[in-house]
Amino acid sequence: MKQSLFESRHQPEWQQFAHLLEQLERGKAKADTSTQFPAAYRRLC
Repeated sequence: MKQSLFESRHQPEWQQFAHLLEQLERGKAKADTSTQFPAAYRRLC
């Protein structure tokens, strides 16, 4: 798979993950957000 295709397919997931991480770093994440982080990290990394 070409990198550009990979990036375009997964861009929404990366944006959602970045938003989730930002909320966690600011301490403004809801409890359910905190539980979603490990699964999102494993899926993307």
